[in-house]
Amino acid sequence: MDLAVIISSLSLAVAVGGFFWNRHTWKMARRSDVRVIAQEYSGSARVHRSGQVDQVEHVIAVRVFNHGERPEYVMWTGLQTAAGENLVDERPTTSTVVDDPPPVPREIPPRGQLFTQFKLAPSKLDEGFVGCAVLATGETIYSVPTMLESDFEEFGAAVARRIRETTRGDSG
Repeated sequence: MDLAVIISSLSLAVAVGGFFWNRHTWKMARRSDVRVIAQEYSGSARVHRSGQVDQVEHVIAVRVFNHGERPEYVMWTGLQTAAGENLVDERPTTSTVVDDPPPVPREIPPRGQLFTQFKLAPSKLDEGFVGCAVLATGETIYSVPTMLESDFEEFGAAVARRIRETTRGDSG
């Protein structure tokens, strides 16, 4: 074989390999890597003088993380039941005029996050819940199904016991 043919074949192989490597790195840099986490953030309760605890609402936090190398844009976030029924979201509930502009998506910078909170009655969250985020591209990203933590009920019972003890001590 001629030396010129060998050198040109090797240079062609290096050029093709470089092309595919550049294409691969370009795709990886533009790949979407968004994750959603939904968790119980806090809760509030009403404690009666009798010691009975009524749980009024849970505050559920939905966090949207952008682990990618480019900004992502979120149209809205929300919560669904584990079965997929909508519980609450950020979409406007009023009817809009045709000329109104669509909602402006919120930007999440690379390695940044978006934090939203939703207040819900505990009866709506008995079956578990899933956080969701709808990106400006139309893609919907879901969190893993999550249940309420039982620590809140234990804390409410401890508060009720403490109130009963202090009211018995004050009346005697």
